Amino acid sequence: GASLVRVVTGQEPDQVRTPKGGAKKGKSPADYIKKQEYPLDHHTGGKPAGIVDLFERLDEFARALGNDISRRSRKQYIAYFVGKRSFFTLELQKARIIVYLNLDPTNTKPWNSDAMRDVRKVGHFGMGDTEYSLTQSGQLADVQELVKQAYEGTRT
Repeated sequence: GASLVRVVTGQEPDQVRTPKGGAKKGKSPADYIKKQEYPLDHHTGGKPAGIVDLFERLDEFARALGNDISRRSRKQYIAYFVGKRSFFTLELQKARIIVYLNLDPTNTKPWNSDAMRDVRKVGHFGMGDTEYSLTQSGQLADVQELVKQAYEGTRT
């Protein structure tokens, strides 16, 4: 941990100070590393045209929900935020887009057990407790309804 602080900040860990002058306590080395933004083609490059088309349609729908939405492309996923709160994230794969929604799996409607699962106890990239496996354009209306629910729930 201390060596990472030295590499990232160029200072010894006990020399790193907050702007108010106090020493930082209880910080992990990860706190010193800024979250890196990745270009969209990091996620879309090399993916089949059908998956990229599904992503573009879902992305356009999500960003049109409100002018308070921001999109952040991270190394493992693309996240959609209302202010500082994420309402869903996407992970593009070769055969599907995994959509993680900020929705409680116990009362999410409509529930499609063929495409959805509760991931509260499953490690995964992205943020959200409900996973939707988007594989074809016929599922787009269902996913859009769930994204809209997540957006509205996050705003309140």
